[in-house]
Amino acid sequence: MSRRYTLPSNSIRPAASRLSRWASAKVGATAVTLSTRPPATRSVPLPSRAVAALVVSLLAYCAGFLFGLGTLYILGLNGLMLGAVFAFVSAHGLGDELFGFIVAHGCVELSVMCLSGAAGAAVGEALIRPGEQGRAAAFHSAALRSGEVLIACAVLLVGAGLIEGYVSPDPRFGLPARVAIGVSYWLFMLALLSGRLLRWRRPRAPATLDAARAA
Repeated sequence: MSRRYTLPSNSIRPAASRLSRWASAKVGATAVTLSTRPPATRSVPLPSRAVAALVVSLLAYCAGFLFGLGTLYILGLNGLMLGAVFAFVSAHGLGDELFGFIVAHGCVELSVMCLSGAAGAAVGEALIRPGEQGRAAAFHSAALRSGEVLIACAVLLVGAGLIEGYVSPDPRFGLPARVAIGVSYWLFMLALLSGRLLRWRRPRAPATLDAARAA
């Protein structure tokens, strides 16, 4: 009869910390940040974390220029690493702690990374199927359209960095508060990107062009 051995949490913390650092260094991201140290030593440098998340989003966007294949690789690698870290810590009873650390900033941070990848994939699609306007013109048009999304993503990542630096590592915030912050910021992201928050309006074409199109 096989026996199952359970390691104490103190013995797996160094291994979990090394695994987290390896995963973050592999992609230069914060999507799979793991922290199991005591609250007194658990701090996240705000500039470095915000810049790291921005670098990954920019990398996922630029990788789309390789006909969309690079974007699939970057997002797939991040997803596999996040799943691997969750599986590792959950097997040793630390899944709830990792979820509580990520949920406040991760809802928007992970969504923004996927949006950046989608914007890069749109540019890659323009290279694959340029249509009648030519590949260079299609690339230029797709880059301009997706660039607006990328700017909004950068602003959202700054907010996620603030949450990750001051809320996620703070033990005074309980899980309900973290979930509320994460969901609220995610809804703010939807309102911003949909244009409902700032009431974005597309500029109207000049009257001469409207008359010419009507004719």
